[in-house]
Amino acid sequence: MTLFQVWFRRVSLLCLAVAACSGSVFSAQAGDFRGSAEEQFRLWGAIPFIAGADFAEYSEVYSQNRSDVRGQLVRDFTSMMKAVKGSNTPSAQTVQVVTDALLTFDKLYEVHRDYARQGLPESLEIQFRSALDRRYYEERVATQKVRFVNLVDMNEIIRAINQRSSARLSPQLPEVDLVGYGVYTSLGGSLLRLDLTLVKLSTGESVSFSATDEIGVVAAKLAKEVFTYFQTNQYGSWKNPQKKLSWLLPAPGHRLSAVEPQVARAVCESQGARLPYAQELVMADAAGLFHSGGVALQLHQRYHVADQTRWSGNHFYYTVTGDPRGHVRTSAGSGSELAPYFCVIGEANAKIQRVEKIFRAIRYFRTQRGNRAEEIKEAAAECLISEIGSITASVFAADYCDKLTEATPLSAEDFLKQAGIAL
Repeated sequence: MTLFQVWFRRVSLLCLAVAACSGSVFSAQAGDFRGSAEEQFRLWGAIPFIAGADFAEYSEVYSQNRSDVRGQLVRDFTSMMKAVKGSNTPSAQTVQVVTDALLTFDKLYEVHRDYARQGLPESLEIQFRSALDRRYYEERVATQKVRFVNLVDMNEIIRAINQRSSARLSPQLPEVDLVGYGVYTSLGGSLLRLDLTLVKLSTGESVSFSATDEIGVVAAKLAKEVFTYFQTNQYGSWKNPQKKLSWLLPAPGHRLSAVEPQVARAVCESQGARLPYAQELVMADAAGLFHSGGVALQLHQRYHVADQTRWSGNHFYYTVTGDPRGHVRTSAGSGSELAPYFCVIGEANAKIQRVEKIFRAIRYFRTQRGNRAEEIKEAAAECLISEIGSITASVFAADYCDKLTEATPLSAEDFLKQAGIAL
């Protein structure tokens, strides 16, 4: 059994013993590992760091093929032979001298390497604890979420566990919420990677941290990761604002290509879906790929949408734009109507339907330009879209609202109602 296996068995037994003595039972629980924002944790200060693989040595050895190794041995042997060439030493003795020298050098390297590693786990443990304590001292946080508890004799606890002596075990165990164990991996030279796992004894949940740096500072870097995780403000989970919608990816043959508007609409309809409105697309993009109701849009790209704004025709949502016409517009001036798309299943919400109704009125008002009364109605409708907070609102919304204010003290909605237009 390896040292790591022995240690891991001990920690496993210890975790079970602590749980048994405290009367807790491991059970999976949903939610943040950190619990409530006010919850504090007592972390057992004994955090053993076990030696992992030596990646640098592994890479060096396994990057060589049999011929490389043989060639290196021949070169080493030849170099040593040159050193004794010309002496009166018999050839057999020379070979033995050279062989012994090579083996001695190799053994010295291994001894020196092993000696250098002695005490490293203890040093990493102490450096980690002191760095975490120092971080708390420097930051002066109002609530210290993680505190080290008094250390106890691990061997005494293991003996009590092996003897199944609860009487001896109970007084030894401190009040502990978390226990931790780590692995250090050599990456070559003085570069180390530390991996730390903390286990919550009340539930069996765990959380892991990792840091890579020079041997003298890597423990402090790991402590910073732990500090940041526990002390960072907790935020509520993202709630899908479009729960009634289901999103579909483009057809398999369209995943990496742009298509014409009629093709995008036809594909969506074939799936019992439709093109999304720009407002829906924006909210889905805000969720991203890892939250319910989310998609991922590409920057500096445009997408087919179902909107019909001030002009009839095919519309697009532009993710990034400096165009004064805004994010939602037709292809006018672009010379092409090719674009990627998403499909969505579900009815547009009331706000989107209202905006579409207002735009139908605006398209009519625009045909009546030259008629002062109709122009005021157009201004009122544009102002109303801005007040609703639609992404399709005009960048000149303030000018439209000013024009309405000059004509009437009524709000945009009241003015249109008085004109017999219910929007």
